Amino acid sequence: VEERQLPWERILELDIAHPDGNSTLVAEIMGRRSNLLLLDPTRTIRECTLRASASQNAYRVTLPNRPYEPPPPLDRAAPPTLEEREWRSWLAAAPPSQSLARRLVRELSAVSPTLAREVTVRAAGDPEAVVAQTDAAALHGAVAVLFAALEDGAWSPHVARNEEGQVAAFAPYELRSWPGAEPVDSISEAMQSFYTTRQQSDAYATVRRRVGQLL
Repeated sequence: VEERQLPWERILELDIAHPDGNSTLVAEIMGRRSNLLLLDPTRTIRECTLRASASQNAYRVTLPNRPYEPPPPLDRAAPPTLEEREWRSWLAAAPPSQSLARRLVRELSAVSPTLAREVTVRAAGDPEAVVAQTDAAALHGAVAVLFAALEDGAWSPHVARNEEGQVAAFAPYELRSWPGAEPVDSISEAMQSFYTTRQQSDAYATVRRRVGQLL
């Protein structure tokens, strides 16, 4: 098995050799639009978990026997590629009252909402901090610390629990933005805890709590 990943993209390709020939398994990890596709040597889709016709997706069709077209690339910089002076310009170009975490997610590659909160709390001391509360040097330093594990492999998987004690978030780094965070042995364990909680939780629990508060 050989693997490929474009820098800072959420798409992983696995080339697999088997008795019937060669295939490529493509994992597109994009939230609700995540997909898993099996391609033949000509990069024709043989099967996929999330199908989309031309009427459903104007950019690309994901159906069996159609050529594989990757998602449009994100033309954005990734946080580790920015120097302190570039962070200073990036902050200066933003509205002072804008949420730093939201701006990080919208403007940069490789930044999830969870990671954005972590960068924000480490740079400004508050996950809800706005741009005006952020120093460029602190932002640069926070990004360097969080992305360092890509080079040294010093991952620290954590899960975070909500007020009900349920796992509400997970990450391969320490979750300082969550008061109920705790380390786990592996990222696999963290993911299993998170998704098991989601499957077992009542989909209407949040709505019921809100109605109860209003009553």
